[in-house]
Amino acid sequence: MRQAQSALDNDRLEQKRLTGLGFTVCGVGAILECKAMLLRLQTPKTPRRQLDMVRNAKWAQPKRAQHAMSKVQQVQDSKAPPPVKKRSAGRPSNRGKRREELLAKATLLFNERGISGTSLGLLAEELGIARASVYHYIDSRDELVFQCYKSSCEWTSRDLEQAETESTGYERVIEFVRLTLTPDRDPVAALTEVNSLSAPIAKIICQMNDKNIAHLARFISEGEKDGSIRIGDAMLMSQSIGGMLAWAQLLPLWTYKRKASEMRAMAAETIVALLETGLSVDRSNPFENQLLATDFETQYTNIFDPDQAAAMRNEVVLKTASGLFSRNGVEATSIDEIAEKIGVTKGVLYHYFEDKSDLIKRCYERTFDLYDRFIDAAQTTSGTSLDIVQANTHLNIQAQTGKIAPLMPQPGFGSLPKPTRNRLLKRARLQNESLAIILDQAIKDGIARPFRSQLVTHIGAGAIGWIPKWLPEENTYKPFEISDKITDLFRFGLRA
Repeated sequence: MRQAQSALDNDRLEQKRLTGLGFTVCGVGAILECKAMLLRLQTPKTPRRQLDMVRNAKWAQPKRAQHAMSKVQQVQDSKAPPPVKKRSAGRPSNRGKRREELLAKATLLFNERGISGTSLGLLAEELGIARASVYHYIDSRDELVFQCYKSSCEWTSRDLEQAETESTGYERVIEFVRLTLTPDRDPVAALTEVNSLSAPIAKIICQMNDKNIAHLARFISEGEKDGSIRIGDAMLMSQSIGGMLAWAQLLPLWTYKRKASEMRAMAAETIVALLETGLSVDRSNPFENQLLATDFETQYTNIFDPDQAAAMRNEVVLKTASGLFSRNGVEATSIDEIAEKIGVTKGVLYHYFEDKSDLIKRCYERTFDLYDRFIDAAQTTSGTSLDIVQANTHLNIQAQTGKIAPLMPQPGFGSLPKPTRNRLLKRARLQNESLAIILDQAIKDGIARPFRSQLVTHIGAGAIGWIPKWLPEENTYKPFEISDKITDLFRFGLRA
């Protein structure tokens, strides 16, 4: 009772005070309304930047602020989280797009310059961004290499799955080739330096690649069963086609400059035609080679002669380094590994070259010297112009499967000093042109089918140069046996 009386007395005092200020007050509800109004009058004007926090003052807000405050109020009233705008299915985010652009540019650089010649700083410069920005998408160069190689294997796997819908084994192979070299697709990384990655990561890429090669070999085996593909070694054919497709990614570097999309379209057309018919018009006429690649190595007759002994040791260094570079990649092969393979110290090895770049240059010079000898030897044969081309092919395959070990053209060439690169590139193109001239003569003679001869010789080089990537050092094949089978693939094609 006393509490009620006290509250009533307080209301009367407040009513009297408000009346003195000029308010007309009737009842307790009116008292509360008047107190609220008085509070608003006594509150200092709120700064504009805080207006969106003031309630019951919409008249002071611009329309955008009113709208924003209304949205906030709706959320507060409903106790619900703000609505999230859903992204349409399959549409990558801006971050995803930028990451794809980064991987595409890295792939181009790895294919041209190799891993050792591609730094994150160079990648950032090519993209026109700060080096630090690259780390928003990847943690290190090793992760970048892994992601590019993984993406390459995934594209191949998807293409193989899509080609499964074709009706015969041969048609599946051809559809796979066309999908892989789709002109408007970004190039994929050639798996040339997988061993530069840490062992567990390299194992993942190797397993993915092996699975894809086995998938392609299954297409060929199915084609042999359904009669669409001639009987042969399915795995050897699969690896050879894989080498052609990998080399097609590197064609712009070794050929006269064309757009990458144009080169892929031309390569796809040429590889499909080569697999369809082969080079020879007469498929009943086999090729038999009598030349041995080992006969064209530099011969040393007097190991007691100081100059010959030094030249022989130099040859051992270049042969060993070339074999390791071709098999493992330039980045993955250290000078220590080369020295260990030869059985000398690293210090002794540096008596023969200045640095790793100089060693790579010397390996290429030795390779082109061998290629010149092979072309000259092939032209001494008594066969047709097509036989001359095939003899050169046979010698090159022998060299890659045996102990001669020419250095296969590969990424990293683009990072050599420009004068050296231009000189070696000129030699490569002259050799390619000389073989193309002989093939053109075979086409004119009516014994070879019409092809872009220079492109055929490049694609053949890709299949041959890829051999060290897949052929184990210890294998059951003999060099002449592999050479016969791959030469037959070029001569007769894949189709039955």
